[in-house]
Amino acid sequence: DALPGNLSLISYGISDTVGIAARADSLLDVMGSIARKANLGLHLRIDPITAEFVFSVRQKKNRGRFLSRSLGNILRAARVQDMESYANQITVLGRGGKRVTLSASDYCRDGFDDAAYPLREQLYSATDLSPSDFKTDADYAAALTEIGIRELMGHRPRFSADLRVDAATAREMTPGEICPLSDPMLGRYSAAVCTKKSLTADKSGTHYAIRLSLIPNTHTS
Repeated sequence: DALPGNLSLISYGISDTVGIAARADSLLDVMGSIARKANLGLHLRIDPITAEFVFSVRQKKNRGRFLSRSLGNILRAARVQDMESYANQITVLGRGGKRVTLSASDYCRDGFDDAAYPLREQLYSATDLSPSDFKTDADYAAALTEIGIRELMGHRPRFSADLRVDAATAREMTPGEICPLSDPMLGRYSAAVCTKKSLTADKSGTHYAIRLSLIPNTHTS
């Protein structure tokens, strides 16, 4: 219902199904909501031949490749922290003055201490959802709560690491791969998701690099 026309889909063997309350928003926001609920990565590209935008999703792959300085496959690492879009409290405004306020410390279980961080609250308008669309007021409140949780998940702190790695590791790794990571300088001893890899060459030689998402798997209570 959020689209002005039909959406054609091509199946690639992912059999999981999800159910979301998608508000009338942009196509990118709707697809992003679906991907987050299904725990899939979302990629948007333009097809230069057809001049069409194409959405694709990718499942995370757990291959168990261990990254560690002691093993010699991490040559250099730098941690990147992005708090620009972070919010630890969301107020969802519905129709008729109905509103629900959700705190990240109550609903997010990803290891980040939201209670220790100063309040950063956002207001989200969901007035396109009408109470008349639901059987009871409790059902309407539950729908607003679901939207609030989705918004909290979309405003989590983002941590990543840029790693210089050895050639063999860079060649074998693929974006989407989940890698056990042990690095005291990063303060990280858990899994991380490879989101990018690159190869550069200069006068000093060829350098291989990967970017890892250090955001723990997010889930709610």
